Amino acid sequence: MLQNGYVATTRACHCCWLAVSGTVLPVWQQPEELGLRLPANGHFEPCQPHCQVPYRVWNRHPLQEMDALAGIRRRGDLRSFGGISMLKQCTKCLETKPLDNDNFYFSKSNQRFSSKCKTCSRAEQNEKYANDPEFRERIKARQRTPEARQRKNRRNRERRANNSEWRESEKARQRERYQNNRDDILARRREKWANDTVFRERTLSERNVRYHNEPGYRDVLLSNRRERYHNDEEYRQRILKAKRTPEARQRENERYNERRANEQEWWEIKKAHKRERYQSDPALREKLLAKQRTPKARARVNQRNKMRRATDLEWRESQNSRNRERYGNDPEYKKRIRNQSLVSLYGITLKQRAQMEAAQCGLCAICRQAEKLFVDHNHEDGQVRALLCPNCNSGLGYFEEDEEILLGAVEYLYREPMEPYSVPIIPDEQLFARFGIPYWAEQSRDKKFRKQKNQNLQQKYGITIDQYEWMLAKNAGLCWICNRPEERKRHQKARYLEALYVDHDHQTGMIRGLLCRKCNTGVGYFQDDAARMLAAIAYLDQWNVSNADRGGEPSGR
Repeated sequence: MLQNGYVATTRACHCCWLAVSGTVLPVWQQPEELGLRLPANGHFEPCQPHCQVPYRVWNRHPLQEMDALAGIRRRGDLRSFGGISMLKQCTKCLETKPLDNDNFYFSKSNQRFSSKCKTCSRAEQNEKYANDPEFRERIKARQRTPEARQRKNRRNRERRANNSEWRESEKARQRERYQNNRDDILARRREKWANDTVFRERTLSERNVRYHNEPGYRDVLLSNRRERYHNDEEYRQRILKAKRTPEARQRENERYNERRANEQEWWEIKKAHKRERYQSDPALREKLLAKQRTPKARARVNQRNKMRRATDLEWRESQNSRNRERYGNDPEYKKRIRNQSLVSLYGITLKQRAQMEAAQCGLCAICRQAEKLFVDHNHEDGQVRALLCPNCNSGLGYFEEDEEILLGAVEYLYREPMEPYSVPIIPDEQLFARFGIPYWAEQSRDKKFRKQKNQNLQQKYGITIDQYEWMLAKNAGLCWICNRPEERKRHQKARYLEALYVDHDHQTGMIRGLLCRKCNTGVGYFQDDAARMLAAIAYLDQWNVSNADRGGEPSGR
């Protein structure tokens, strides 16, 4: 209230801001403008004996000084006021300390500083915390609230960023605490990890962020994990068990394939690291080689190589050249490849083949000639019979391992050959239709075909196409050995079937007859030798007898 130029108001203590009545203060205008005057001493006195502030002379209006003091006090920073440090005496230890947030607690609700310094307040709180269980539980419950945790974390982050001494001391304290209570801490962490989904997800996200953004943290984490993996058997078994689950393998494969496809630099570094480790670590090398020898790994590699061989021509050529060079220069590799081939094709090893060759004295089981030997087996049941030379083995194959066809070939060879000029010419256009040879009747109407066929027959065998047709009709268009028609086209897009081949004696040039492709080739592999064919018949008959004694079925017809 304004009385005689003065404002009757309540004075506040310069130190603790407690209200003191009975003081006359001027309003906001300058004293000269309102005709007001200051107190005689020119300062405000403290309200209590412990609020000791050095006296000073105001340089500006006291109300302005108090307003500035109130603004600073509201901001919580009272380190100095008007260039003079402010002091306050603790009511417990009686020490005079600067009036700031570092030495006294400030109450926002009461808008004043505490009467005790922080050191005494903390000592009193610690003593009460240690002796009063109810107080201790109340403090713990209050500290567990999200707001309290956020405040604490924010305060610790600020101190950690700005106070290096506190940061180091805090790390040392945490390490010491962890070493002394390691089992209890780990047990609580595992329990919380297993039961608290929010905690687990938050921890994983924080770890992922730090792992990808902080190289130092990543190196330390990987180093600790490797050390624990090698020293802690229980931890190692737990990690291996977790990695063996289908979900973990699928996640790892997806992550690996994604990085391999998108991060070329990472993949090059990975390959270089793998090569270096493979060369320098014998234990790892043996482990990988043993793993690659398993049937599942071989099947997987073969499938991958098969797909790549079909699509990547450059890679296929490089692999073929590398394998040929290695096969010619590496005896062990050559021996291993031959053994694998024998096992996959015939079910015998290289050692068993050597024993068979020694039992045959290195000779063919049919012609008894010393040549390069091949494994002969029954194509119906896959049983190995003996070792044969290339001609005998191929001849048996073309004669379909049939004793009757071989006997027909022997009888055919013992026939008296015909001379080209002795073959009669029967110019009958309806001959082939009467004898039931429709495929030749259809071809023979083609003039271009007849002309070309006639030239070939005259150049090679000295007969005409009319003589060839007479020989064809003599056996109703069938082979003179197996009595079967030709069933093969010259190529896939050919219009007609192949005609029968003209068989002749390679020494005298005399024509013997017309044969199908198989019989003609088989006679050539047996070198027109009826004795060799009889030996082949005896070879097949001996095998059939021994196979029947073992309870099998005879081969051939």
